[in-house]
Amino acid sequence: MIDRSWMGHWARGARLAFCAVGVFATAPTPASAWGREGHEIVAAIAEAHLNPATKAEIDRLLRSHGETSLASIANWADNVRTLNFIQLPAHSVRIPVGANDYSPARDCARNRCAVGGLAAAVDAFGDVKLPEDARLIALKLIVHLVGDIHQPLHASQYTGSKTFVKFHDRSITLHKIWDTEILRQNTSGSIEDEAKNIDVADPLEEIDDPAKWAIESNEIVLNVILSKDNSMKIKEDGSLDDQYLRAQWNIVKMRLNLAGRRLANLLNKIISQKELQK
Repeated sequence: MIDRSWMGHWARGARLAFCAVGVFATAPTPASAWGREGHEIVAAIAEAHLNPATKAEIDRLLRSHGETSLASIANWADNVRTLNFIQLPAHSVRIPVGANDYSPARDCARNRCAVGGLAAAVDAFGDVKLPEDARLIALKLIVHLVGDIHQPLHASQYTGSKTFVKFHDRSITLHKIWDTEILRQNTSGSIEDEAKNIDVADPLEEIDDPAKWAIESNEIVLNVILSKDNSMKIKEDGSLDDQYLRAQWNIVKMRLNLAGRRLANLLNKIISQKELQK
């Protein structure tokens, strides 16, 4: 049984949230997985793989609320993180480094981690009895949380948010390096162009379990981010150079691609099940 005890906040506060989001869109928010560009790329990849029925339902829901695409809502969940009148799930799941399993009791307090929150959002988006404002909020969270779970430092107890490095004469957290800098240093085109470049054949066997996506991310923390390999570690003087960002680019591309493909598969499955219920 999925815990939806906090879903009622979405339905009751949805209209207020939509009015307020424009006010708070530029307010400072905690670090967010992939940054704006990464989340939009994940959404653009997913949109390219929606089946006709799913795309029609999502387009209808988006247009009825003045939105244009999955990419246009991909960062909503970050923009409203500072609001305290609507309860939202965390954007991370803190699995111990090296753990080979996901334990809700250990890793997902009150079922409000990214994995638990995604399950509740999926449940809500597929519930046609909920107000459409609430279903749209659920969709926005699905788009965002799928991306978050695929960012390695959002699925580990080691977050990199307290590890500061010198990069291009700036002091920056390792978390920020993985959120945005690796992507920005290796891309230069539009969101649409970069999504097409990253969207290639599935690099791994398809997995439809978000907990396993999180375990994949956590393994990257252990085997790559905390690796002792010279090309993948912080230098003795506390700095990182462009070589580090180039060395990690293939991993970031793979995670963005998987997030987009898996997001599409998830949305297709939700709409398919909803259609069967009519």
